[in-house]
Amino acid sequence: MNFQEYQNNEAMSEEERVEDDIEGGYDPFEDERVIITPEFVHGDDIPDCISVKEGFFPGYRNYMSEMWCWEHITSVTYYFPVDDPLEGEIANDEKFIENYLVSKGKLIKGEEHPMKLMVLDCARTPVYSVTVSVACDDEYYCEVYM
Repeated sequence: MNFQEYQNNEAMSEEERVEDDIEGGYDPFEDERVIITPEFVHGDDIPDCISVKEGFFPGYRNYMSEMWCWEHITSVTYYFPVDDPLEGEIANDEKFIENYLVSKGKLIKGEEHPMKLMVLDCARTPVYSVTVSVACDDEYYCEVYM
């Protein structure tokens, strides 16, 4: 690191340093994060799903989404930790979580989102399970992004 980089680094706030570290490939909270995977959520009894995606929301909270169908209803379930070392805890409130998923680009603002919220205790770690109904046969409810 040269002197100019050192000065620029010193001028950053703690939050900016953390973001810079994460964007550079280093996660200072790696040991504290809960990584959501099908095995973590379901154990050995992993259900058949149409599609599964694992990733990070903008803001670096880990999540997993599963698209599945049961009795002609297509749904997407999002799993993500209640608490995250960088973003903190998300309130257990359906409207707040709906707005959170809208802000992260997973749901469309202004649409009605038929959803069910649960808190799972996975390996003694609270994880939100948010199921959004997308469609029933030919009836469309809302748009979701995995």
